[in-house]
Amino acid sequence: MLDKTTSTYGKALFDLALEANALEQVDTQLETFSQALESTPDAKDILIHSQLPKETKKGIFMAALADMEDSLLYNFIMVLVDKDRAEYLDGIIAAFRHFTLEHFGIAEGTVASAVALSDLQLSQLAATLSKKLDKTVKLNPVVDPGLIGGYRVNIGGNVFDNSLKFQLDQLKQNLLTVELS
Repeated sequence: MLDKTTSTYGKALFDLALEANALEQVDTQLETFSQALESTPDAKDILIHSQLPKETKKGIFMAALADMEDSLLYNFIMVLVDKDRAEYLDGIIAAFRHFTLEHFGIAEGTVASAVALSDLQLSQLAATLSKKLDKTVKLNPVVDPGLIGGYRVNIGGNVFDNSLKFQLDQLKQNLLTVELS
């Protein structure tokens, strides 16, 4: 769920990138930058949650973004630091990604299954859901043995549950509501 701050800044970055015809470039740069931050969690905590002076934070970000200097993303991150919004970076990245996927007509979600799905099963399920949602669907697979069998798909808050666990729970509820005479 996107809050107002992350949504506002994520939308601003999206609009700037779209206007500059650099949506894919900014998305790629954001992914690279995000992975770099995730690979060093201590650095991320220091940059985002610490009481370091703005100029120190800017210097660290400048070093991390040296190969992107004078890019739209570089300038945007400097604005975040100036406005004391660096702590919202993860949410802003998620918001930007949300607006970008929406722009390209892509719905991203997770599919949980009791056992790992094959590539063929994933692509068939994605194709079926793409037709149903009238969007290109990208699924991230997760194994959840608690489902017993079948699968559960979550895309943007919509849940498509075809798991054996769900079906057994439904059967249980039906049996509990039956009156015996």
